[in-house]
Amino acid sequence: MGGTVDAYRLKQEFQARVAELLDTVRTFLGRRYDFRFQLDDRKVYCSELIYTCFKKAYADTLGRLVRLGDLDWQPYERSIRRLERGPVPLDRLIISPQALSEAAQLDLVYRGIRSSDGSP
Repeated sequence: MGGTVDAYRLKQEFQARVAELLDTVRTFLGRRYDFRFQLDDRKVYCSELIYTCFKKAYADTLGRLVRLGDLDWQPYERSIRRLERGPVPLDRLIISPQALSEAAQLDLVYRGIRSSDGSP
């Protein structure tokens, strides 16, 4: 499973409130991982943590929510159906890593290079 890793940093105008952002992140310590990718605070998944904490600290959104049905969910259909105990919730809004990376508040600081064999 190849791929690349890119790194982003908050733009300069958002740097002054990073401590507040981290304080917000700390309030989520100990929460269980949300394998169903629901946007609520009971459980939390990785991208949701960043999205939610930014929204609370800055009163602004980071990235855009996307419909699960608009993503490449088909390879994971069996797992999703098992977790949902029913059909795939195609209309569920989630925040994906890709959607976060496209946020206007971020600067790309490192672009991973994909090798010819697909490894980073």
